[in-house]
Amino acid sequence: MNTFTPKSTTGIVLALLYIGFAVYVICDDRRAHGGGGFFRGLISRIIVAPVSAIVEGVGSRLNYQSNLQMGAAVLLTAIILYWLGFALGKGAQALLALVAR
Repeated sequence: MNTFTPKSTTGIVLALLYIGFAVYVICDDRRAHGGGGFFRGLISRIIVAPVSAIVEGVGSRLNYQSNLQMGAAVLLTAIILYWLGFALGKGAQALLALVAR
């Protein structure tokens, strides 16, 4: 039976920190009553910007008030950050191996 084992501790830590931060910020942004108009929901848009750019590039738009769409956007952004952390970890290992020679 295959189980998920992360290949990168750096990636997992980065993704989990992002998820916690994103959930907190999005919930706080939805509770806020000030700054109407353009600024309302701006933080939510910034938090999921990578996925939003991809979705808008395809020709669709995210509904920032939909819990399902925001959850999917946060998850996909966390996956992107995991792979970024994986690459950073591998790069750091290669750099340390080069310096150790």
